[in-house]
Amino acid sequence: MDYKRIYAAFIKDRLTKQPTRPDYFERHHIMPRSLGGGDESENLIRLTPEDHYFAHLLLARIHGGALASALQLLADVGSTRWSRRMGGRRAYGFGQRLASRLKSKAWEGEENPLFNATEYNWANYRTGETRRATIYAMHAEFGASRPSWTNVAAGYRPSIRGWLLSARLAQHMRSEKGELFTFVNRDGRTFRGTQGEFAASAGVSLASASRIVRHKSVTRCGWRLEGVIDRPHNFAKDGLPSRQRRASGLSAT
Repeated sequence: MDYKRIYAAFIKDRLTKQPTRPDYFERHHIMPRSLGGGDESENLIRLTPEDHYFAHLLLARIHGGALASALQLLADVGSTRWSRRMGGRRAYGFGQRLASRLKSKAWEGEENPLFNATEYNWANYRTGETRRATIYAMHAEFGASRPSWTNVAAGYRPSIRGWLLSARLAQHMRSEKGELFTFVNRDGRTFRGTQGEFAASAGVSLASASRIVRHKSVTRCGWRLEGVIDRPHNFAKDGLPSRQRRASGLSAT
């Protein structure tokens, strides 16, 4: 039996049927790391526990050796008979889903033995909204992962979904990963995208893109953030010459 062909067809089919949350799923390396596969997104696929088991079953038939050991560790299967391992596929899926539900229930909200009941003062630097709430309440209302909210509260991450602790609002200067901005040029061009996308499109450095966003700067080539007044790149934010330029008698014209 051509197990390589079966595995390739199986993966191709499952790429179009990947489960999403809240369904339980497991991530699988299409090309196993033991065979040189990496963690890039193209080599990862979400599978149901049954399909994950079956994928490793096929890999064990194709490669044997370490891949057979991986299958045994995955499902704690002692039998080497194909039929018995195939029968374990259903049991593995049932066991993984049950364990996931039980752990999820035990660690949900205030039932979590590590639940942090502290209420923090939150502020959204984008909208100006404020909240006094626990980390779990913010996660429940605005999404994102609970560890992300914990990291913001602990100071390991600047913000999440625009939210940060109110006490850090005045010092906040960083944008979030993937945040979109509108850039304008004095020649009439506009661009909307992330800092990295803007830098690549406009041919400026990432440092220049960061200065435009963080410090409301204007570039030598005329790019600025939407809403920032147009001015020579080496002039102050109010459009007036810097102290040195004023001392030398230079003006904005």
